[in-house]
Amino acid sequence: MVKQIILALSSEVSKEEIRCFIQEKKSFIKKAEKKEELSAYAKEQALVITDREDFYEEALKSEIAFLVYLNSSDNSKSFPKAAYGITTLEGVEMKYLEQVYRRFHHLPWHILDTPRCRVREMTLKDLDDLYKIYEDPSITRYMEGLYEDREKEAAYTEDYIKSVYGFYGHGLWIVEEKLTGQIIGRAGISHREEYHEPELGYVIGKPYQNQGYATEVCKAIIQYGKEEIGFSHFNAFVHKENLPSVRICEKCGLVRKGTAEIGDEQLEWYFI
Repeated sequence: MVKQIILALSSEVSKEEIRCFIQEKKSFIKKAEKKEELSAYAKEQALVITDREDFYEEALKSEIAFLVYLNSSDNSKSFPKAAYGITTLEGVEMKYLEQVYRRFHHLPWHILDTPRCRVREMTLKDLDDLYKIYEDPSITRYMEGLYEDREKEAAYTEDYIKSVYGFYGHGLWIVEEKLTGQIIGRAGISHREEYHEPELGYVIGKPYQNQGYATEVCKAIIQYGKEEIGFSHFNAFVHKENLPSVRICEKCGLVRKGTAEIGDEQLEWYFI
């Protein structure tokens, strides 16, 4: 969790912009003039915001999370390993800074809560629970399973976290039961090249089916997608014989639009 925001900004950044930013986050803000000052901060708590190359390099070296300020008036500066950048401090919220921090330290983002569930990003530590869920033959009746080779699945998951979460900021997430902390399935938002609208996807482990978890989580994900990401519509593609999934789509407000060729299969196309 971010406890200290270290501002290491040059004189090129407006003092008024900095003042407004500090005013909103007074309890978190620290200022630094020299890169050596970063050694006074614990990397587990700090996030550096800088437009200076020396601070960027020192933060990278010291494994302190950082966010680069890209000054449009100076294109000579280079931050080749920076994953996130801003062009203004205006409107930068603590939630975003926390996400930058967590991505830097390979910590999963918390996505949303429902009355009974917690939805978060996936980690390699989740694979044991996922294999238990997918070992039931009914789970893979209508969808692909995990790799039989555990190392291949781990490599795929690691790349998914880096490429999909890192690029889109969303994807297929882990669903935990709040009461027990148990992983009960996955749900989230994906994309197909041939469709403009994002796709809703979900799988709930056999012991937790027919209890309304999928509907509860999918409704929340649709709302999150609209309010937090800005999506207007969603697709879902379901086998005609998969009646439980058809009912979940209908309960979530999706309506049948027709059929769609997905791979070598013809699926029912639901839309909201």
